[in-house]
Amino acid sequence: MREAPTILFTPQRAAIESAIAQAERRTSAELVVVVAARSARYQRAADLTGLVSGLVLAGAVNVVLNGPAASGDWSWVVPAPLGLIGTLALVVAGWIAGAWAGARWPRISAWARGRGEMLEQVRRRGSDCFVNLRVRNTRGGTGVLIYVSLLERMVWVVADDAVAEKVSQETWQAMRDRIVERSRKGELAAGLVEAIELAGDVLAPHFPPDPTRGDELPNTVHTLA
Repeated sequence: MREAPTILFTPQRAAIESAIAQAERRTSAELVVVVAARSARYQRAADLTGLVSGLVLAGAVNVVLNGPAASGDWSWVVPAPLGLIGTLALVVAGWIAGAWAGARWPRISAWARGRGEMLEQVRRRGSDCFVNLRVRNTRGGTGVLIYVSLLERMVWVVADDAVAEKVSQETWQAMRDRIVERSRKGELAAGLVEAIELAGDVLAPHFPPDPTRGDELPNTVHTLA
């Protein structure tokens, strides 16, 4: 997983990591926070954006070169002064430029990404983090991952088995809503701090502190490209 350290500034990271440390003093559960710039490359959306760009470019150039329509001409067929080869060349050129722009600046190709596809990718990468960052392997199965994906504007909270048995999905939904609400105001770090505090409140009664376990996972905020 490639790190993207500029997603959060140092004071924001410090506030989140401090909140994790304070929450874990009240519970034996382990909290891990991951903030990703995006969860997938969405190449299909970029390619569709490129195709549309190529078709629009070729059509616009042919219309301009063809000049104004003759008076009284009701034909639906627009002549192509560039010919087939020239038109195809423009389509390809527009596709390459549009696909590159759609991949480089994902907001451009947002129209071609479905919510279902984004949710699937968020969960896929979140699951990878759940395993790779060892949230899955804590003693007693008390790990909780808070995964935030900025491009998709989605938050996914996944808990290990012991926590899942004690805490309902509705509780995690309230946590997700808190983060999303604050993120819309440009206050992602504050939203994460509030969510972590809520998680500590929820987990403490079920998983009180255990001095014999120590801090299994680092409190570092993981930021991914």
